[in-house]
Amino acid sequence: MATVTLHSGSKRSSCNGITDSESKELCTVAVARGHIDRARKIDETEGTSLSTEIKNLLSAATIEEQLHILKDIAKNHLGNGNECEKSKVSAFCIQLLIDIYVAAAPKDPFKCAIARIFMALPEEAHTDVAVCLSAHLIKLMSSDRSLVEMNSVIAAVGCCFDNFPIGVLAATISVLPALRLIKTCLKYCIMELSHSLPPAKKMEICHIVHSSLRTAVSLLQKCQTKVKELVYSERYCKEGYLVPDMIVNLAALLDMHCNLMPGSTDYSESDGICHALSDVIENPPATDTLSSLLELVAALMSYSEMPMNTHINCGMVLVLLVILLESTGGELCKSLKNQNVPWEVDLSTDSCQLNMCTGVLNALNTSELCCMHPVTGEPIINFVFHRLFAISQRMNADCGMVLGISRAFLLLSRNLLTTAVQMRDVSVVDNMLEFLGSSLQQDGSDGCNVLTSILETVLKIPVHSKSRYIGLAVLANEIGCQTLIDQFPNLVQSLLNSLADPILATHVSSAVERLMLQHIGECQEDTWRALWIVPILEMLSHASPSVCGPLQALFATAVTYHPGLVTHVLLPMISDMCTKTTHIRTLLSCICVARKQGALDDQSKFQHCSGLWKGILDIRVLEQALYHHDVEIRISALSLLAESHRSTETFSASELQLIKTFLEYNVNSEVPSSRQKTLALLKKILTRLRDGSRVLHWKTGQTKASKRQLETDSDKSHLLRTYNTFLLWLLEFSFNNLFPGANIGRRSSSLQILSLCHEILSFDSSEPVWIPCPPTVCTQSYANILLECLKDSYENNKMLAVQLLITFPAEVLGLNEADQVNSLIEVSLQLASSHRPPDCITAAYLLRVLVTFHQTGVVLAAMQGYDERFSSVYLAVRLLVRRLSTELVGASHSLLIAAASGPMYGTLFCIRQLLSDVNFMSIAGECCWHSLIGEVVTTCFRLTEVVGPIVSSSSPEGHLPMYLQPGMQHLKQDSASNASESSVLNVTAQMVLLCAWRTVKEVSLLLGELSEQAPILIAKDSDKVTEKGLLTEEQVLTIGSHLVTLLVETKHRGAFEQAYVGFCKLCGRLWRHPSSRLHHLPRQWLEEVMYTISWGKGTKLCATRRSAGLPFMVQALLTTEPQIGGSRRCFQQSMAALLTLADNSDNRVGTRHTSIVNNETAAEDYVDDNAASVTSSSATEFNIFNLSVVSSDCVSNVEARIHALNILRALFRHSLLGESVTPYVAQGVIVAIQGFKGKTWAERNSATLLFSALVTRIFGVHRSREELSMRNRMTGRIFFLRYPSLYDFLLKELKEAVASMEACHNSLQPALFPVLLLLSRLYPSSLEGTDSNLQLSAYAPFVHRCSLSSVLKTRMLAAKALVPLVAPHQLVVLLQKLVAISSQKCTTENYRHGLLLQIFHILEESLSALSVSKEVAGEVEEWIASLKWLLPSESGFQVCFITSEVFLHILHIVARRLLTSVSPSVWQEICQIIHLDLFRSQETVPSNMIGRGVYTHRAVQLLLELSLALHPSDIPTAPFLKDMEQLVVQLLLHARYEVVNVTLCFLEALMTTGEYLLEDTEDSTLPVKESFCSLVKEWDRCHEGALANVLRSSQAVGEILVRQVILKEHNTFSECCWKTFCVLSYCPKALLSVKTGAEEVLRGLLQQCQDEYEGISWTVLKCAGALMKVMQLENVLPSAEVASQMCHNLVEFSLAEKSLTCRLTVANILLENTSWLKGTVTFLSVLDVCMLWTVVITLLDDECAHVRKLISSLATQLNCIKLPVISQKARELLVEYFVHVMVNLDALMCVVCLVAWCLGTTNSDCDDGMSEDRVFDKGEMNIYAETATLTEVACGQLKNLLFREDIHQLFEAYLPEKVKHWLLHMCWPHVPPLSDGGKPDTLAEFIKEAERMTAFSTNDSHFLFVNPKTEFLSLYKTKKLTEAVHGTLKTK
Repeated sequence: MATVTLHSGSKRSSCNGITDSESKELCTVAVARGHIDRARKIDETEGTSLSTEIKNLLSAATIEEQLHILKDIAKNHLGNGNECEKSKVSAFCIQLLIDIYVAAAPKDPFKCAIARIFMALPEEAHTDVAVCLSAHLIKLMSSDRSLVEMNSVIAAVGCCFDNFPIGVLAATISVLPALRLIKTCLKYCIMELSHSLPPAKKMEICHIVHSSLRTAVSLLQKCQTKVKELVYSERYCKEGYLVPDMIVNLAALLDMHCNLMPGSTDYSESDGICHALSDVIENPPATDTLSSLLELVAALMSYSEMPMNTHINCGMVLVLLVILLESTGGELCKSLKNQNVPWEVDLSTDSCQLNMCTGVLNALNTSELCCMHPVTGEPIINFVFHRLFAISQRMNADCGMVLGISRAFLLLSRNLLTTAVQMRDVSVVDNMLEFLGSSLQQDGSDGCNVLTSILETVLKIPVHSKSRYIGLAVLANEIGCQTLIDQFPNLVQSLLNSLADPILATHVSSAVERLMLQHIGECQEDTWRALWIVPILEMLSHASPSVCGPLQALFATAVTYHPGLVTHVLLPMISDMCTKTTHIRTLLSCICVARKQGALDDQSKFQHCSGLWKGILDIRVLEQALYHHDVEIRISALSLLAESHRSTETFSASELQLIKTFLEYNVNSEVPSSRQKTLALLKKILTRLRDGSRVLHWKTGQTKASKRQLETDSDKSHLLRTYNTFLLWLLEFSFNNLFPGANIGRRSSSLQILSLCHEILSFDSSEPVWIPCPPTVCTQSYANILLECLKDSYENNKMLAVQLLITFPAEVLGLNEADQVNSLIEVSLQLASSHRPPDCITAAYLLRVLVTFHQTGVVLAAMQGYDERFSSVYLAVRLLVRRLSTELVGASHSLLIAAASGPMYGTLFCIRQLLSDVNFMSIAGECCWHSLIGEVVTTCFRLTEVVGPIVSSSSPEGHLPMYLQPGMQHLKQDSASNASESSVLNVTAQMVLLCAWRTVKEVSLLLGELSEQAPILIAKDSDKVTEKGLLTEEQVLTIGSHLVTLLVETKHRGAFEQAYVGFCKLCGRLWRHPSSRLHHLPRQWLEEVMYTISWGKGTKLCATRRSAGLPFMVQALLTTEPQIGGSRRCFQQSMAALLTLADNSDNRVGTRHTSIVNNETAAEDYVDDNAASVTSSSATEFNIFNLSVVSSDCVSNVEARIHALNILRALFRHSLLGESVTPYVAQGVIVAIQGFKGKTWAERNSATLLFSALVTRIFGVHRSREELSMRNRMTGRIFFLRYPSLYDFLLKELKEAVASMEACHNSLQPALFPVLLLLSRLYPSSLEGTDSNLQLSAYAPFVHRCSLSSVLKTRMLAAKALVPLVAPHQLVVLLQKLVAISSQKCTTENYRHGLLLQIFHILEESLSALSVSKEVAGEVEEWIASLKWLLPSESGFQVCFITSEVFLHILHIVARRLLTSVSPSVWQEICQIIHLDLFRSQETVPSNMIGRGVYTHRAVQLLLELSLALHPSDIPTAPFLKDMEQLVVQLLLHARYEVVNVTLCFLEALMTTGEYLLEDTEDSTLPVKESFCSLVKEWDRCHEGALANVLRSSQAVGEILVRQVILKEHNTFSECCWKTFCVLSYCPKALLSVKTGAEEVLRGLLQQCQDEYEGISWTVLKCAGALMKVMQLENVLPSAEVASQMCHNLVEFSLAEKSLTCRLTVANILLENTSWLKGTVTFLSVLDVCMLWTVVITLLDDECAHVRKLISSLATQLNCIKLPVISQKARELLVEYFVHVMVNLDALMCVVCLVAWCLGTTNSDCDDGMSEDRVFDKGEMNIYAETATLTEVACGQLKNLLFREDIHQLFEAYLPEKVKHWLLHMCWPHVPPLSDGGKPDTLAEFIKEAERMTAFSTNDSHFLFVNPKTEFLSLYKTKKLTEAVHGTLKTK
């Protein structure tokens, strides 16, 4: 049977028997072999090529190709649509298309395409097609078929109605056979449903019923005329039914009371429904068929477990059949009595009545609904409504019934107004409103205003739900936006706040836009602006970047519909900018939007001034925006300058100056996204400069020589010169920014700017933009700068430098000289052999530069004795291969020496990089390259042999000679021959491992790239080669075997991960290679892997390390498999095999596997007959696991399952297999959960990892670590529709676990946890039960019983999982039950604890619902009273503290949400119980009580919260404040850590005022939740800080805190210690009362900063800063010694190696004490002030942006500038301010400090030094800091100072000893201290010493200079300083 495989993305329909399949599957459509034979005969007789076209159709690889071929067949043989000749060819094509159409799945691309082909035929041909189609369908219906096959045929009939008129005609012709088939199918379904089926199987049958009924509805509605003819012809009646009779029949149907008890449970063939096909064979009359169908539908409608949608379809079919048959209710009841239905049939139930009412509304048109009942005299619509209304009055809170009633009323309301007008009766409308009001009232609304109730209901929808915003938009269309705003005035603000959620931003924006635009016509313009535009603009001023975009889009929309808005908004904002600088973001956003909308084109509305940009914005404001501290403001300001409507729009000189300003302060941005935006805008700027200059140059040459034109030409020429000047500056700026010590942001931006200039402008002097001064880029100095960039640690920067360097002439680089080239080659070879990985990358990029120049080839040829005819790349690779061979020899002798002197991976990397630039196709015919590539491949194999024992050992991380094992000879070191070397080398295990795994990495990548790109020689025989190539088939096969071996045997993750990358490249080439010997190799490997897992005992497979590289190997083979015809056969078989292997059963793995992979049937799907011999021979030749064909030993089941589980985990995690693995997710979950029951830890561990991967695949990546995000949850309906097989499995596992727990409470159930974890991520759908009978409620009883578990985590997870499983109307009843059981003292503690957890989670989730809250509020006090005994009391400690702690959680949630529902006396009693328990004598408390600490921790929080909440008045009274103070004092004196810790958090929350980054709560033993602190802060804020003020000034509280940490009278816990210091920092006056004096306290604090560890020392420093500030305010000044110690501490804590919290503390201390920086305080010396300013300068270069932003605010505090600025600008302003202050205070120290800043060195400047033995270890490094930029700023200030007459003399003044020490320490911290005689005494001598220390030769090229970056940087700084000093003095 030939097949056409359709690449379909649609879900497999219910016709396949697995309804709503778990994923997208690929459908295969069969084309009969007879069609091909018939096509050949037609070709012979008619001269066509049909057979060829059909073969092309079958062999097409993609669905697009198949559809194209299909259309060509129709076009060639069916005409062009205007005519269709009746011939054998056309008849055959029509039949072929019909066969494919019917066989294709619903909504398949083939179905749609063929339908369009048929509809394009002439109308006269439509009938012929319909006849053929109907004949085909009738043929399918008449054959004996199973239930699944019948369903498939019924689905094919149903597809005929999908917008396909020909299909409708065909269905009409075959309507009676189709109805008979449906009747037969429904009989089969009833037979199946009569048996006891699992829920999933039952759901499949229900879906088949649903599909059949849908098709029946289509047949009865759209083929109604044909059916009527058949019925009336059998009754010999020519006229149809009368409408009054129909109304009577329908009314009787609704009034019918038919209640039939179930028949025999043995629903077998003897009951008359046995032989399903007998009716089809006998062909009963139409009337009998419809009558039988009516009986079946009536029976199915009473089946209670049928989904609601199916029930509704039953009602529709029932009504349609009653109309057609003119049947009455009595006749139906009588006929039903004759049937033996296996369940009770009661058509009078509310559910059946609802379905029939819905059927009436669907079946009748508007005019028929208006017809009057002949007896009652009322229209049928009234009759139906009253019946529905009566049902609604009786219905319970079942969501399915509510939804069904609502849908019925919706159907009724669509015809309501029309019918009411015709009847002139509005009573139905009144009744409808009454129903709506009553329904809303049940939801918690008062029901008095329907629209208000609807709106309230919509707003109650959770804010994270999209339907909330869709509903608001719909309501606004119906009732108007103003009505919404009148009802809810805060609607606009709440909607704008919702924009913060990126998931909902699109939906919220759409809703706001619709409401805003609709509201324009409903109110005055001023009102509209105030309501919508003002909030948008206000929010823009402080919004996050993610919110700015939607807000700007909304404003742009408003401007589009209201252009005059710009004038109203911008003019007031511009005028206010002089006084209000906080709205600059809003202003820029508005101007940007206005410019895009073209609103600024007419500038007549704005004043024109030279100081205004575009006549509207002050240039100074725009300039300040360019260095504002907010990155979004800076980008917005630049976009104003860059964006334009035309690319030829010119720049003004002021705009170019502003762009310069932006680049100067933003080129070193550390944020990648900011750099990308900047470069994108700069690209637009350069494009405008290029295009604008071309236009200006062209216009200058075209103008006539009039006076006015000459003036114009002069302006244009001046503008061109301005352009030229700017671009020359840009080039120089970019090169100068590549100075030593530049950070990554500056280097990357500068190189990309140079690349953009070269790309857009080029450096061609003929370009108009380079007139009159062409660029001077290709200079030696710039070349040296770019060569230095090759040493950059970021590879992308190296690449950019290479791209620029290859554009330089050889003369500039010195590459025209053989000596220079030879030197650079030697340097590159040395770097390639370095043991530091970054060096080999540098070597590779240097070689890539060298080989592009001719002289390199000459030198390389001379070095190796080759002719110059060989290319430079070939010669370089040949040289590297020789060097690699030398290194290989050394490694074979001693891997230890090789790891240090020739680690091989560097040379390999260089070879790989050089080959990446080679076009392999162009060199395929060159013998020299062929031999060289072969030598490379062979060398790679030998390299792996040498280093393989390291990466393949069981523990590759720690190998040294002392740990050698047999077979690892390469690790031995010849001590005799290498005695001299071993004394120098300090080889560590890290270096050996680095050498080994990086060599494997480079070998794998090199072999993979060669396999992927190099041409392969295909030899048909040994003598003849068919094409040119670089690799032979044997080499490729060997490479494959080599990589497979690496993946299987390697244990080091880095090694096998890189082997996987190379193997992927190889597999991708092999799968698609034309050679059968090669393209069947991946399949052979897959089979061998599966065979080895099952049978390969004794192989080197690694069962630990998650099976090491084995999952990667299988993943590479399967991800690269091409989709032949849209399917992946190997993948499908491999997944089936792996799932079978992973199945936790007792069957023998090998036996189970042989039936899956190693069978001939499977092989036939992959290989043809010609390839069979090739595959078998390859299997023999390349047996990668060295296994015999038959093995007697079988690997253990456990090890096989471990491998299978690990491989499955990798496949389920892989993103490329996302769609492919979905069909196997359900089985994967089953296998993983069963793996939890494994007997070994390894198996359980692998199952856990697989389960985690599956949870991520199903629910997505976790969005939050704390709480489960809604994006990581799913409705139960969707989950079980996707994975129906999991319903029964999870339910079964849950039942078994609960039964086992009930039998033995202490039994462990490993599989219970994953089941509960899955259920906890599901929640009920509003459509629950509509289209599926798999409902979550079935799990609720068993999850509830999980509270019996003895495992704490199980009880906790069960409590969380239970909440969504319970219907809202059942929550209160469940709570009552849980409380009742929990209150019984006979209940076990585990059970009670689990019940209380369930109560807590139910209350936490449900109290947000108003209706539930009201019900709970009435009973919560009684519940608390019944459970109050769980708290410890005077009677003793009979309670369990773990249980009591959960009860405290319940009290917490009740106190926060239902405080007033419980009487104050109850709360006071609870407070009293807790208080008595806390302060009970500790001697009476047993020390071994489990959970006492957790309970105490929670009890103190509850006590403090209740103490605050129970205070009745808004203003705290004096007695209340006194009581709170006493309570706090008592708690602080408590002996337990938990009590003191919570109390200190309480005090800190009350007293905190500033913003400090506190410790990580994960380090806390019992962290206090943020909600507690927030509640305390909010309470204190509402009460005007009265309690905080009292406690802050409390003497008793202060004394306790001082005794704990200052006097150390108590042994304080470390966590309490740092919190105590934090609290003391908010009330430092308490420290003044210490008897020893404030200064001694301060001295002790400063000493404690040095003694304590960092986690506490920052709080001590914070406390010391607060004390020093209050001492200054109280005029208790510290001594100079103590103040100097404070300054030293601040310097130490500001260093980069300190924690972020320490540095933030220093920044806050300086911000709170700005007077220290002004030099006006007497207790600080001038040197101390300079030290503090040095701290400021250090923090301005901090790695953390928050620290920089914080310290930059000093510029605004010191009145240097009004707007907050970026740290670079703040540094300029603050250094200038420092000079202004210090030059008058002490001019010498001012100059000394500037010199120290010029030459200052930080730890980040010394990061080049790496020890030989630890190649990756580096010190703390600040990658942002750039001390060279500080040198520029300081030198600039020095230049300004030296112009004063009295300053230059200071360079000869003698320096005090302390100043000399400080200066030396600042400039050379790592240089040993000089002797007293060697120290410079003056600044002049100091500068000379600096010049002496940095005097060394750099040669012509930086690459030949071996000194590290630190020395380059020192030279750079010294040069800048000497130029500033000597140059200024000389000029003067």
